[in-house]
Amino acid sequence: MPGIAYCATSLITIPMNDTLLLLGFATTPLELISFVLALTTVALNIRQNHWAWLFSIASSATYAVVFFDAKLYGDMGLQFVFIAASVWGWYQWLHGAGEQQLVVTRLTRRGWSWAIGGWILGFVLLSSFLDHLTDTDV
Repeated sequence: MPGIAYCATSLITIPMNDTLLLLGFATTPLELISFVLALTTVALNIRQNHWAWLFSIASSATYAVVFFDAKLYGDMGLQFVFIAASVWGWYQWLHGAGEQQLVVTRLTRRGWSWAIGGWILGFVLLSSFLDHLTDTDV
């Protein structure tokens, strides 16, 4: 069941989407967990640690649940893009260039064309999906 964490040692359930006030702002325990995971991602990225990719995946996955529960399906879908990019990035970090060091480069014109075309196609598909097949308010 989305939004509920089960404690493995007992039958206690922790409602992860119950609203709570923190410093005058309404939030949920799951959103706080997602935020802490995202902060950990940033800290690990600053240190150039490959474990940042795992925390990015976990943060995006938990944010996807938060957005699903809020009926923000477009934002939820974006989290899956972040997860895919993080899986690819983690793999590239660990295995990308074999024995050679990975080098940061710029996107070619052809790469830009593919990126823009992919973005336009994704926009059309996602907006059509959200408009016709979901109960989203936005």
